Amino acid sequence: MSEQNFRHFRNMLNKAIFGNSYKRFGKQLSMLVVREHDSTHRHHIHAIIEQPENRPLSRFIYDIDQCWQRTRFGYKQIHIEKPDGPEREDGWLFYSLKSRTKVDFSSAIDWQNSTCFESR
Repeated sequence: MSEQNFRHFRNMLNKAIFGNSYKRFGKQLSMLVVREHDSTHRHHIHAIIEQPENRPLSRFIYDIDQCWQRTRFGYKQIHIEKPDGPEREDGWLFYSLKSRTKVDFSSAIDWQNSTCFESR
């Protein structure tokens, strides 16, 4: 269910960023999507999403928020952060991939929606 919800979000966000070039030429943002649950077993997603070079951060955050709110499970609990350097980028990656909040680490990565593994 979360894969389908995130795919809907991903499609809307790519359309908002790239317009018709998303479908026509396959242009899309690079993403790493990881599923996990917290101590109360509430399911949630961590995503690392490439910011387009030609999109100011404030506009990109707005696009993400608007697209996420239009999904079925787009609750208002959303946290967006732009790491301010390589150490913070590595920290977010390690935090997203931590094993303690994943029942099965091998299935925690949403391979269908993670586009950072595709060749460009």
